[in-house]
Amino acid sequence: MRKLNNQGFTLLEVLIVVAIFAIGATIAIPSIMDMGKKSQVKSAARQLKDQMARARASAIELNTPILIVFDAGNSRYQIGQDSDDDWILTAAEQTGQTTLTGITMAVNNFTNPHVQWDTRGYPLDNNGVPDDGVITFTGNGVTINVNVSLAGNIHINQP
Repeated sequence: MRKLNNQGFTLLEVLIVVAIFAIGATIAIPSIMDMGKKSQVKSAARQLKDQMARARASAIELNTPILIVFDAGNSRYQIGQDSDDDWILTAAEQTGQTTLTGITMAVNNFTNPHVQWDTRGYPLDNNGVPDDGVITFTGNGVTINVNVSLAGNIHINQP
């Protein structure tokens, strides 16, 4: 009787396994790369939400209004204390500036392209009137909104 020698894999078996891995990678890699691009838009929206919440909390805590100025054309926004009440943040007044790359930003429904948190945490326009609106981030086939309510609540949704 002849004894079989099973000490390894045949070349054909190894090639089949390599082919299966190659096909799986071909299918998975574009999805993984696309997921990373989409997460960039989500990350930008979360960052704005967090910075707006921090600005709101600072306005209440410091008992001084905090201004956020949106520059949608350059996908940029600035945060700071507008000490001279001109609704423009100079470099000395800024506490932060964020410029987004690869993402477009649109400011919707706000009276002006800015919001000022008052000392009670309400969003106001430049006339001192409560103001609400939506900041929309778009990129890589994803659109995400950051909504600000008249009560000062900030939340993110994907339309």
